[in-house]
Amino acid sequence: AAAAAAAGKDAARSGSKPSSDHDPLLNPVREPAWASELFLLVPLRLGLNQLNFEYVQPLIEALKFPQCVGMIGGRPAHSLYFVGSQGQDFVFLDPHTVQSAASDAECAREFFPTQNVVDTYHCSTPRVVPAASVDPSLALGFFCRGPHDLEDLVRRLGELGKFGTPFMSVSSD
Repeated sequence: AAAAAAAGKDAARSGSKPSSDHDPLLNPVREPAWASELFLLVPLRLGLNQLNFEYVQPLIEALKFPQCVGMIGGRPAHSLYFVGSQGQDFVFLDPHTVQSAASDAECAREFFPTQNVVDTYHCSTPRVVPAASVDPSLALGFFCRGPHDLEDLVRRLGELGKFGTPFMSVSSD
């Protein structure tokens, strides 16, 4: 306070105004815009040999977050991509589904490929697996377009304790 008063007196003597450049009330620090979006993968181990049931409901809730892009994991020796839930079961797409290959002629098209070709790239049939059958090693994926999305995600993750044992915590440090 004494230094600020002295600076004000010096400014008064020199005829100039005290600088407000560093006053947080007059010049608040603005958060810089993000140069790109954030894709966050959170690897988790939620049990020893099987998924601990205490984590099932918080995982189901996390899959409902607007930032959640799904969960990778599966059963022992079989990877799956989980996209939602139905009751206590997880809805998944199997990336190992055998499908017909697109012909060279279909792939050589100059424009966007036909629906026939697109169907060879994606699993179109969602299936369900009981939560008890899911391997405890998995990873949740989140996509944040900017700081507001990240703040909302952190808030939602902090509220997972309402649904059971939270599978992670977030620190502001």
